[in-house]
Amino acid sequence: MSEIEANWNSLAQGVEVARYGVRVPWLSSKAELFELIPSSEFIFSPGGCWPMLRFKFLGFSALWGFNFVSHPSELLSELLFWNEAPRSLRRTYRRSAAQFHRALGRPNSVNLGRFGQQAWRTDQLLVDNALSRFRRLPNSDDMPMHALSVFRLRDAA
Repeated sequence: MSEIEANWNSLAQGVEVARYGVRVPWLSSKAELFELIPSSEFIFSPGGCWPMLRFKFLGFSALWGFNFVSHPSELLSELLFWNEAPRSLRRTYRRSAAQFHRALGRPNSVNLGRFGQQAWRTDQLLVDNALSRFRRLPNSDDMPMHALSVFRLRDAA
């Protein structure tokens, strides 16, 4: 089995947090996450909804957010890195793009338009790495951002 195949197999099982020697299974509850890694190790997103932890994931070191909000039963459905700092957007995008290409192989789709996006997709997972713009409030200006998302699509067949 190649390293890329091993990475995909590992990713299908959950989020490996080598720093703590654990794998957080997809569809875990927040309580189960805190059994694997103590809640005191996390910071929390504004509003307190997303536990966030700095660690190296597939070779990219960042502050990662654990999304329990998007799943109807509040289970782990996504791991997300989000950067709004204008001076480092392109740098984090290039670093993460190169690292995820090494870890996961060639993306299924690439958009090298004005901003840039790479996406890897299997029947279970979507990994999306994109530079784009977003609007924080309805009447505010668009802001640039870099988002790297690993999203659990469904259970294996």
